[in-house]
Amino acid sequence: MVDGEANKGQALLSELESELTPEVAGAEAEPSHLEDFLGGRSAEAAVEEERALAAPAPSPGLRSAQLVSVAGRAVRVRFRGSKEAFEARVAPEVEPRLVDLAMRNRDSVLVEGAADELWVVGVLQVRIPERLELRAREILIEGEREVSLRAGRAGARLRKDGDVELVGSRISAASRGLFRIVGRILRLN
Repeated sequence: MVDGEANKGQALLSELESELTPEVAGAEAEPSHLEDFLGGRSAEAAVEEERALAAPAPSPGLRSAQLVSVAGRAVRVRFRGSKEAFEARVAPEVEPRLVDLAMRNRDSVLVEGAADELWVVGVLQVRIPERLELRAREILIEGEREVSLRAGRAGARLRKDGDVELVGSRISAASRGLFRIVGRILRLN
């Protein structure tokens, strides 16, 4: 009799299992490995995804950046805190020579983000240059009272009242053509 009841219990258990099996069979089994749990992603893919999330995407507005490379009006820039370089274009109003000079001097540039495009709209001066180069068709330096140029013990001063002073250890003047000195009075030592 005990064996009969055990058989009935076993049969009831088998019947319950068979009723539950179709529902369980449709469901996925629990992952047995970490890779299965991560959806089949490899460790390298997970690291790349994390790196992409960590790198700040270019945002709209103005940001400073370092130039990585310059090729005409196409440049690559790196924003502060990012290891990734982004493609950008030099805005039409910005002289390409100015961007080339910024690349040579390692100056920062001002980048404007608009939609999916980045534009270099200016160069930032962040340190006093060792050498200053001015090139233009015409250069005008004007002082309301005085303009002075100095280098070591030499100097030149232009004053509002018309006085011009040249001071130096040795002063030379040369002309390939006519050398004219015009004045009401000429005094030599």
